[in-house]
Amino acid sequence: MIDTDKYEGHGPAPWKWERNHIFCTTEYKGEKRLAAIAQWVSTRIADAELMADAPLLLAEVKRLREIEREWKQMWSKLEDYPDMCAELICFMESEEE
Repeated sequence: MIDTDKYEGHGPAPWKWERNHIFCTTEYKGEKRLAAIAQWVSTRIADAELMADAPLLLAEVKRLREIEREWKQMWSKLEDYPDMCAELICFMESEEE
C-alpha cells in the first residue's frame, strides 16, 4: 500500500507541463507564483500527463480510502445482523439488474 503521508506538503493542484517543465502554482508572501517541479526530458507525453496529474491522483486515493474505511465500519456493524445483511445483498443484486 502506498504511504500517502510522505507526500504531505506537495505543491497544490493543478500541475501543468509545458516547455519540458512540470509546473505548479504556489503562494509566497501572498503572491501567486509558478514553481518548476521537474525538468522533462522524456518524449512520452503520457508520462508527463501522469506526473502533472499526481496531486489529483493522490486526492482520489485518499478519497477512496475514506470510502473504504466507512464501508468497513458499516459492514462490521451489519455482521451483527446476518438476516439484515442477507436482505441488503439481495437488494443490491436486484438493483444491478
